[in-house]
Amino acid sequence: ASTPPTESTKSAPSGGVNVVGRSGDGEDDGGRGESRLDGEVDEEERKKRKKSGESGEGGDADDAEGRREFGVERMDSAMMMDIRRESIVQTTLHLPNIQNYTFGTTEPLHAAIAEQHGSLTTYRKSASYKARLREKYNERGARRCVAAAILVHQHKFPHLLLLHDVAAATTAPNPDAWALPGGRLRPGESERDGLRRKLVRKLGGALSSWDIGEQLACWVSLSYGGESVKLYPYVPAHCTAPKERLNVYVVRLPPQGAFTVPRDLQLVALPLFEVYNQPDTYGPVIAAVPQTISCFHLNFLS
Repeated sequence: ASTPPTESTKSAPSGGVNVVGRSGDGEDDGGRGESRLDGEVDEEERKKRKKSGESGEGGDADDAEGRREFGVERMDSAMMMDIRRESIVQTTLHLPNIQNYTFGTTEPLHAAIAEQHGSLTTYRKSASYKARLREKYNERGARRCVAAAILVHQHKFPHLLLLHDVAAATTAPNPDAWALPGGRLRPGESERDGLRRKLVRKLGGALSSWDIGEQLACWVSLSYGGESVKLYPYVPAHCTAPKERLNVYVVRLPPQGAFTVPRDLQLVALPLFEVYNQPDTYGPVIAAVPQTISCFHLNFLS
């Protein structure tokens, strides 16, 4: 049984003073026959209110009346709290317990590539792969890719599910060996449908079991692949034609289920603090997930 969802937490920046304009009514001001401008306070009346406040004779009431007369309303602490509650609402992201899932394996996805190049990661750094991407770009334009940020928890520590290319594992950090579940879209395929297809292929389950949520980030690549691939969370000013776009979505899991992963990949649950600010080890996309999900309130299910 899961713990009941918590109320969404809300926060807002500090408020200020609400000023409501009031036009002059044309009445004589102190017998001088001058119209009073918006917010203009006669110096003599200001001194009277100040003196009344110091003497304790109706100072608060006179001051409040004066603020209403000149269209100025000061916010008290209760009004400030109402603004904080109503301005920004954090969406709750429910994280299931990883112990509620079972894990199995299925046939490898890239057996032929692994036999020829050693691993999929090695192939993606080859000149032949770069030439293939260039050819596809000339035919279809920018490559469209999607990825899923799937979170679970263990002992109330949030974990991110990643796919690891076992054949590419080395003693030195190799960010190309790690990836969020996802992949390339087919021509004309929508991002959410394509992401569901990729999740079924790499993690198992049915199409309907994958709940694709909010988009977290968009990354662009300026190159076709190879050794010098760089991803940016924006389109640089000097770039007129990105070669690849990668959109990352948050994916919500059911409270329990089963994963079936191809044998040439390994499904790993890493704590968020492990991947945070570690682009040299896991790549910029994975290392940025802790920041991008900080807009959510995390609720740990049992």
